[in-house]
Amino acid sequence: MSLFGNDIESQMGRALFQQDLYRRMFDDFERRDDAEHEARFQEQLKQQEEFWERVHSLIKSISDTYSDIYNFYQQEISQSLNENGRVLQVMDKLSEFRAEYDLVLKEYLSCSPETIEKFLQDTFMPEALKYYKILNVHTLSLQPFILVNKTFNDASKNFYGPIDERITAITENEDVGPLEFDREGWNSAYSNYDEAKVAWGDVNVAIIKNWDPWAEKDIHAILDDYAKVTSAMYRAGNDFIKHLEKVEKLLDKIWEIRKTAELTVQVVTPNIQAPDTFTKIEKLAHLLQVGAITQDEFKVKKRELLEEI
Repeated sequence: MSLFGNDIESQMGRALFQQDLYRRMFDDFERRDDAEHEARFQEQLKQQEEFWERVHSLIKSISDTYSDIYNFYQQEISQSLNENGRVLQVMDKLSEFRAEYDLVLKEYLSCSPETIEKFLQDTFMPEALKYYKILNVHTLSLQPFILVNKTFNDASKNFYGPIDERITAITENEDVGPLEFDREGWNSAYSNYDEAKVAWGDVNVAIIKNWDPWAEKDIHAILDDYAKVTSAMYRAGNDFIKHLEKVEKLLDKIWEIRKTAELTVQVVTPNIQAPDTFTKIEKLAHLLQVGAITQDEFKVKKRELLEEI
């Protein structure tokens, strides 16, 4: 049985119903199609914006990195790398790479709107990324050297330089000869410190000698190894400083005693008498106690003073 019957009016009602149904279905399809089309358009627009942003970011990064490298080679510290004219050779090679990049950059800037996107994707971006990688490898190769230069200057000024000055002051002090202190501990600590300092110096030289701005290396591993050698040198130096301080304190005491003795030397006045023999012996005993004189020297001087009585 038909929903609308079989007469003319029923058939027209059935046709109108089907027409309305088709219209609703078509409108719904068009809305979905328009929404999908808009979504695709927005996605394409977003991808295009991101693409152009990457292009501009890459161009700026290349420019900034090249400037950083160029400015580094204008500084005096770069001359430490200039063995056999290495820096000049490096600058010449950098100029060659720069010239190749400038050619594709110039071609990109002169592209028509119809060809620019294809040129960017097929030619400019691959060449620019290759050039940017060269610059990045170059920049990373300079990091160990920059660290070496800074650490060397700091250590020379604030660590092993002052230590060497203190060692010289002690060894040139005439009182250190008969002084009683832990000479074995001193020698052992100094030997460890000297070996650590030599090892640290060898690493400094190796980093400069093996510098290669074109080869990819594990820079983090190089920096970690350098930090370990530097820490070992500082630990050995700080251990030796403890022995330095002990000897310096003994020498300071001797100086204070000698200064006091000079101030108490007999002054030729009617009211002041020279120290008696027993006072002199007490001072000699104090000098013996702090290691300023030996036991034999004390005995000889004591006997001389007793003979004066």
